[in-house]
Amino acid sequence: MKNNSKYLSELMEGIEIKQNTLIISPTGSGKTHYILNELCKNKKTLYLCDTTNLKLQILKEEGTQSYDKMIDENKITVMTYSKFGKEIKYTNEGIIEQFDYIICDEIHNLIDYENIFHDTNLDRAMEYLTRSYNNTIIMFFTATPQYLDYTSRKYPWFDNNFICIDFSNNTEIKRYTERSISYISHYTDVRTYLTKYLNSFNQLGEKCLIFSAYIKTMRELENICGELGLRPICIWSENNEKVPMTFEQKMVRNHLVEKGELIEPYNVLIINRATETGINIYDDKMQIMICNTKNEVQQIQVRGRVRHDIDLLVLKTEEFNKSDFAIDKEILNLWVTKETIVERIIVKNNLRDAKGRIMSLQNLIKEIEKYGPEQLISLVAHGDIDYAVCDESIARAVADSLSQIDINTAISFTQFYSWAVSKQSPVLLDSLNTWLDKFQKKSEYQKIYKKYYNQ
Repeated sequence: MKNNSKYLSELMEGIEIKQNTLIISPTGSGKTHYILNELCKNKKTLYLCDTTNLKLQILKEEGTQSYDKMIDENKITVMTYSKFGKEIKYTNEGIIEQFDYIICDEIHNLIDYENIFHDTNLDRAMEYLTRSYNNTIIMFFTATPQYLDYTSRKYPWFDNNFICIDFSNNTEIKRYTERSISYISHYTDVRTYLTKYLNSFNQLGEKCLIFSAYIKTMRELENICGELGLRPICIWSENNEKVPMTFEQKMVRNHLVEKGELIEPYNVLIINRATETGINIYDDKMQIMICNTKNEVQQIQVRGRVRHDIDLLVLKTEEFNKSDFAIDKEILNLWVTKETIVERIIVKNNLRDAKGRIMSLQNLIKEIEKYGPEQLISLVAHGDIDYAVCDESIARAVADSLSQIDINTAISFTQFYSWAVSKQSPVLLDSLNTWLDKFQKKSEYQKIYKKYYNQ
């Protein structure tokens, strides 16, 4: 069996759930199918969601119903964590004990929202869901368990009440993949990747999903897309009263929820945390994804919104050396100066530091001590990097054994090396000449000469 070939339902086959359980499973592993069609079959089940978007997605599935005082025991009941917290206030454990299973989907967001907003309904929901009950089994599901340490600290009984089944490092389980991964250090770097893929947008009809936490930045990203001739649309919470969505935005969102695709004529969808979960995109033209966040949990969850493999995933990082940029071929015919690098590389590629400022030459160039000229040339030969700058004599010596490299591009005039001493220092001059004469007769000198000139 090849890697990434088994769904969660296959790996859980034969495993009987008898107590509260946390299941960690990557996006794309078939979690929802397992819950609705395998785990909860013939069980009276309450399905809890982090957002209204996810609730609406689950309610589209056969055999589900929204919570009501009069519920069909043969259907899975669906509600949000916030609603659950409100019901607990009046019913205490009563709402829990009427179900065989309580499914807590995307549990990481309940933990995160509780910590951020200090909402009493969410606090109450989390407190009751971490407990153990005689006739009700609580099940947590997530692809990103990073926040669970906080839960263990706040609710010490949690670790004793739950067992964990972790598939995050399982090589057999199915998960979504991407053909390549790149990085940005600032949201304005998005322009570089969008420009690079313009032909894919215009000729192949490909689309892009961009995530950013704040509406202000979403609008700025929308402007960048518009300047490049793309057709962007922003989607955020329909419950946002301060910045309500337009009719057009709501129409696009509704189509996205119903059909799982970005409606024409748009080819760039920009979302925030309101659609981080619950929106599933099956549009096979959605091949580019850009996450303008350094939060690993959000990166993983946003990647899971596109329900298929993609061409490119771009993640935000503070480390510039992971960023991608292009060098014009024309620069190879110019003398390399500070001004040339700044104008043709830094400014043209909009390279910025972590604070959004145009990068200085000092920040762009980083010395890596473990790589000498020979190692750099080898990296070029094997396609790991595109260019390397080194001394001509070293390049000529190495070129004989690496026929695939081109050393004919000169970046400066011929340099002549010499040592200079003051005319007032005849003793120093004599000492240096004496040392050179002696050194040239040693085997060490011969080895060095042979290394660079007689290969």
